[in-house]
Amino acid sequence: MKKNKNIKRFIFISLLVHFILISVLALIFKSEAKVAISGFFEVSTVKLASNKGLTKKIPQPGPVTASLAKTNIESVKPANKSKIKPKVKKKTVILQRPAVENIKEAQNISENKTEQAEYSDTKVADKPVLTPGSITRDAYPDYSANPKPAYPLIARRRGYEGTVLLKVLVLENGKVGKVNIERSSAHKILDTAAVSAVNKWSFIPGRKNGSVLASWVKIPIKFELNDS
Repeated sequence: MKKNKNIKRFIFISLLVHFILISVLALIFKSEAKVAISGFFEVSTVKLASNKGLTKKIPQPGPVTASLAKTNIESVKPANKSKIKPKVKKKTVILQRPAVENIKEAQNISENKTEQAEYSDTKVADKPVLTPGSITRDAYPDYSANPKPAYPLIARRRGYEGTVLLKVLVLENGKVGKVNIERSSAHKILDTAAVSAVNKWSFIPGRKNGSVLASWVKIPIKFELNDS
């Protein structure tokens, strides 16, 4: 008899415990609170009355969404030339009208009449040496018939641009006596291309009063890439 009472009491207690657990679980799922964190994702927090026999379930975070403002991004030239083939732009070489300093051999035009002279001694290997002479601005050597300097392929691929200002000695026979770089383009490869091309040019020498002059002429050569 006593044994039966104990069994009934055990069954009653078991039912009561199950009822309490079911009630606790129902309250737990109803008490979930959502917390928003700066629009990134949602985190659910759960408050448990008891840890015994329960497994904490944390829902997976919701999808993350973000909107990016429209920005202007400057193009960057690729560092790895072997993998990326950059766009080769159309080349233009612009030659501008030169400023000329003519050097003429010293001459006495008439007695007691001399010209004010600015002296310049130029020595070029295997080239004639000019004697001191007067500087005039009456004659301009013509170089318009010469081909434009070639735009180096490497410079085009790397996007090099610039203007080279050359100072060229034009001899009386129209040949180039010497080429100096008056102002660099900031890219040695462009400077070298300009000097190499001008050294092969032929000029129509400048004249004054019907006389052919040996003269210095400044020639700006512009290397420029076009987008078109």
